[in-house]
Amino acid sequence: MKKATHKSNLHKKDILFPMSTCILLLTFLSLCMTQGPSPAESELSFFTIQYKKTASDPNLCSLDVYTPVRTGSRPVVVYVHGGGWQTGDKENVDFKPDFFNKEGFVFVSVNYRLSPEVKHPTHVQDVADAVAWVIETIDEYGGDPDTIFVMGHSAGGHLVSLLGTDEKYLVNSGFSLAVLKGVISLDNGAFDIPLRVKTERSSLKSVTTAIGNSPEIWKDASPIYHVEAGKGIPPYLLVYIASRENITGVQARNMASQFEEEGLVCEVYRAEGKTHGSLNRDIGTPGDEPTEKIMEFIRGILDGKTALNSNFDIGSDYDSGYIGVEPHFSLLQLGGHTGPQGNCRVT
Repeated sequence: MKKATHKSNLHKKDILFPMSTCILLLTFLSLCMTQGPSPAESELSFFTIQYKKTASDPNLCSLDVYTPVRTGSRPVVVYVHGGGWQTGDKENVDFKPDFFNKEGFVFVSVNYRLSPEVKHPTHVQDVADAVAWVIETIDEYGGDPDTIFVMGHSAGGHLVSLLGTDEKYLVNSGFSLAVLKGVISLDNGAFDIPLRVKTERSSLKSVTTAIGNSPEIWKDASPIYHVEAGKGIPPYLLVYIASRENITGVQARNMASQFEEEGLVCEVYRAEGKTHGSLNRDIGTPGDEPTEKIMEFIRGILDGKTALNSNFDIGSDYDSGYIGVEPHFSLLQLGGHTGPQGNCRVT
């Protein structure tokens, strides 16, 4: 028995063009599914990259690169988000990428694993590994691996501050503190975690969740206890908001005091009219004074105007009497004092 056959109403010439079109489309799709173009060849200015592989969510160990061009060698700003070491994401960058790109910088925003799934020192080691990726790879994205600034807000400010003072994290990643040109901390209240817990008991829960229960661990996670001359600690800019004078203000000034004692470079800037959120959110907006201070700090380093052995210069109008808590390091020495070896300026 012959099998029944179905005759199409389409003649061969009727399907020739559609078939050729399909072949072209399939070829195009095949090319699209192969490895994408290198950064130097791509027209894109935004890239998401996993900087290391872990058993956790890949997004938590990834970073975003925003670059104005893929050629040349531009300074790099690596940004670390806040969120009490427990929340936040690298995508929360607001105006920063566009601003820094227009200023001629490559901007990198970093994710890191979060508590309660992990504790200290996982957060800061993740950041160190991200910086290591930047050093090794950023030249493919138009960045200069020898000109890297790190900036963080809140808990992110704590992480970049710890990264720049405790050398073991970058050493674990194969580098040293010398790879950092400068550190910018935005309203960070954890330079001295034991002091923070002592003076603000409400912070205890987040500290124990993210850092641990031991005062020794708190000390290890505190940047202020790692400030020493001769380690290659880069210049620091500590920005805090005026309305948190007794929290982040005390912490920043204590940190500046320790830098002064060690003869290291540090600037402290008090931001007026800002909230904890708006300080970070407004970075890169026209006329924003903290942004201007950040750029002054960075340009001073790039232009060689930040002298590593300059005298300590603090405004004579500074009065430590209102602080209201006992600091870990004496603030009285900051009041209009010019130290013979210090390099800190408070504005």
